[in-house]
Amino acid sequence: MTLRGSTDVVVRDITNVANPVSRCAFKSCSQWCDSYGPTDMRFVTGSRISYIVRSAESEGAMYLADLKSLKTELTRKWSSSENHFWVFAWSPDGSRLTYFTSTEWRLRSGGADVALSALGKDLGYNSDRNSDSQMVGFSADGQYVAIDQSIYLGTKPVAGGFAIQKGALFEVVRLSDKKVVYSRSDGTMAAWAGVGAHLYFRISSGLEEWDPVDGARLLVSGVAWTNPVPSADGARIAYLTADANGYHYAGEVRLSDQPVQPIALSTRHRTGVAFLNPTLAWYAEEDACNQTPCRCDDAICEPVLTGRTYVHDLLTGTISASAVTGVQDSWPRLGSY
Repeated sequence: MTLRGSTDVVVRDITNVANPVSRCAFKSCSQWCDSYGPTDMRFVTGSRISYIVRSAESEGAMYLADLKSLKTELTRKWSSSENHFWVFAWSPDGSRLTYFTSTEWRLRSGGADVALSALGKDLGYNSDRNSDSQMVGFSADGQYVAIDQSIYLGTKPVAGGFAIQKGALFEVVRLSDKKVVYSRSDGTMAAWAGVGAHLYFRISSGLEEWDPVDGARLLVSGVAWTNPVPSADGARIAYLTADANGYHYAGEVRLSDQPVQPIALSTRHRTGVAFLNPTLAWYAEEDACNQTPCRCDDAICEPVLTGRTYVHDLLTGTISASAVTGVQDSWPRLGSY
């Protein structure tokens, strides 16, 4: 996470929430430095972290940092001709890495690095951040891996103007034999639950749930979530919704509820929702933009941040001001709780 007053990325122990301890820090430079980073930091295990650095020429590399030995090792590097941001995920035990290149969805495991699928067209500059998504991830039981590449296909002439064309590469692959066991063309904003092999995603009618036993079924009607984030214990998924003016609101579903119902976490503008632990959610406050709706073609009119951030205790409902300005990852995560 990052803390108010600093650009360092710190690993913070919040075992005692009232007295958190920063264990180590990664220095980060501004956008005008020759080297950017570290960015896209993820826990591989409880003591190893991966991160990405990029050069001013858009070359990049992923490294692993061992928090005990304080040593780093190169995992992979790429040239400026490749997609200069990675979509990637580590398996629950940290032994496998799935990721995007510019053209492929790949899996790295046990010294082998294989392509699982070709990618569709990349998200365009003016993609809809509330509908388009790029995600890969392992199920919490480590038996499946999924891709959600909801894509912007450009515009086509229609009567009276132009229409945006959409498409999606949405698949679940069984790792034991690399077989596609589920696919569709209209899924987006997918997330695995924190336990088992339950994939949740959005379609036009609401939220769907898929698992390898019962297949896919409608879970909640009418919810159009974005950026869903599962809790590590499998109990919850937090998310954002967007109104017609482009402002966002935080919510959650409790997966044990019967029936599952959306629960609003705040009536105020919120974004960047993340879990600090299974019952503490973090989010930032959005400010008004300079026009309605906020979303402009060049993305300049997106809502901006006020600088205020909050921690929401999902058990008590208590909302407190936070010194945390950004969250990149937390541990335990899926399959590790």
